[in-house]
Amino acid sequence: MIQKKLLSLGMAAFVSATPLFAGMASPERELSIFPAKPGSEPEITCQGEQKAVASIRDGILTIRRTEFTQQPGIRWNFQFKPQLDLAEFPEAAPLKIRLRGGEPGQEYQLEAHWYLTDPRGSMGRMVTFKGGPEWQTLEFPVPRRPSGSKARMLAFRLNRIADFDVAEVRLGEARKLSVEFANEPEKAATELRLQGRVSGGDSEVTIKLRDASGKKTARKVPVKDGRFEYAWKNPPLSIQKYNFVTVSGPQSGESLPLAVFGYRPDYDFAWLKVKGPQIVTADGKEFLPAGIGYCRDVIISNQDDAVMEYAKARGLNTIRLPFYTRYFNNNVNEPIDLDAHIRDFIDPVVQAAKRHDMYVILDDHGYFSEKIDEAKARSKQAVSLWDEAGVTEWTNRWRKVAERYKNEPHVLGYELMNEPHDIRPELAREWYMRAIREIRKVDTRHIILVGSADWSHSRSLEQTWGPVASTADAPYNNLVFAFHDYPLDNHPWIVQKHIVKFRDTHQVPVMCTEFGATHWDKGETVCREFQAGMLTLCARERVGWMIWALGKLTDQPRNPYNEVDKVGFGPPRSMDSCAYSDQWIPAARITASPFPQP
Repeated sequence: MIQKKLLSLGMAAFVSATPLFAGMASPERELSIFPAKPGSEPEITCQGEQKAVASIRDGILTIRRTEFTQQPGIRWNFQFKPQLDLAEFPEAAPLKIRLRGGEPGQEYQLEAHWYLTDPRGSMGRMVTFKGGPEWQTLEFPVPRRPSGSKARMLAFRLNRIADFDVAEVRLGEARKLSVEFANEPEKAATELRLQGRVSGGDSEVTIKLRDASGKKTARKVPVKDGRFEYAWKNPPLSIQKYNFVTVSGPQSGESLPLAVFGYRPDYDFAWLKVKGPQIVTADGKEFLPAGIGYCRDVIISNQDDAVMEYAKARGLNTIRLPFYTRYFNNNVNEPIDLDAHIRDFIDPVVQAAKRHDMYVILDDHGYFSEKIDEAKARSKQAVSLWDEAGVTEWTNRWRKVAERYKNEPHVLGYELMNEPHDIRPELAREWYMRAIREIRKVDTRHIILVGSADWSHSRSLEQTWGPVASTADAPYNNLVFAFHDYPLDNHPWIVQKHIVKFRDTHQVPVMCTEFGATHWDKGETVCREFQAGMLTLCARERVGWMIWALGKLTDQPRNPYNEVDKVGFGPPRSMDSCAYSDQWIPAARITASPFPQP
């Protein structure tokens, strides 16, 4: 480790339009979740889930599976009354759990999920460890908290069934110093703005930055009224790696370490664009996207970094993120606050993609003409959401999304609508083109992906777009035509005829942004043959693909449960899953293009 060198320089002050310290967490805030203190607030209760039993014996929380179930793993949770405000804890505050158990040497994965109320959703992190009889402490960083959110529950899930004991679960750690970001972390490479609170009486503190190699650099900063702030120009960060910042003072001790990711100052090398029937990189090389649907907080809970790691390790280069411009999961009882949705739902996924060299397709996962619950996406639920006012609102909201991400090359493109249906092709085309025109008012660089009438099936591409396929985005000509097909929608060899004729006739790119196995109404043989055929088709024709959809961060060489054949590894699932990993993982590793390098 390189010896640190302290540099005493004047503070680079900065001015914010809003108070920097409004609601800043106390560095001394900590909470013992287990053992919970009697009479403390919030009141904390613990219980097992899915046939697991959580009981306290001699001050130790024991987690046992007492009844057989086909559910994989073991789960338990802590509930908070009143709900817990995570924003009260400093940004660097960790969640720690001290446990023992499992088979010695066996690898386990432990997930920690915070379930929120307002805004809805969850936040998750996962760590890997080895079992054994000795006590060990696992640490989770608490994911970035959506503003105004409260946690109603903290749930833990182990991916294997075993006996475990828990001695302690703690959030935060009392210190006399805290340090937090005062600007967007993505801008840290050019300017790292920090702020914090000091309760130990120091008039000056030392900010220490440790890069990924262990090299330390320091700055001395004055304290005023128990607070400090500093703007560090061009800090010596390790790029595309984690760095750590701590603050210390003679009387106050040292803060918890704040993780600072070294985002690149320039990502222009990552831009993609359309060139004839291909998608190409900034330097003109063909790029073949291969990815997976990440239906965040609907099919799978929020665990952005773990999802990126899982996908990248399997050869994928893209995440298709369903988000919502009007109603969450198309539920009219959950209207979207778009500013909050961008900040709390989309931004974290895009940031995770940048950390892992991955692309994100922003998929407005709606359905022209009807209300659809994603858990029942293939069932008819006739509640019209679309009239002139609705279409105008939708196009205006797409313009706002494009305004936010117009300079973000890790966003591969904007998929304007998931699956139009029960709509005339010419009307679907008109609505799509209205959104295209609105987006081009603020963003002329991004790829735009458009589907087609009849659930975006390949057979409706020509009918929907034929008259204008080559000119719909003139003069930018940066459209990709998306198609979705599932077992018995059409056989892969028929899908091939549709997409090849459309692509070659109009010299435009096509991409399969959704396909998979419909295990709820097709047998295993039909599902496997279809998926193998689609992967073969995409490889032969050099067509990008996105399999639907990630349900768990585990490989599934077959469906978790097939309702037709009555076989599988668990009870019937109510949502889609990306089955047959023995097919799509090798296909991704062979065909997916590598992420561009600077």
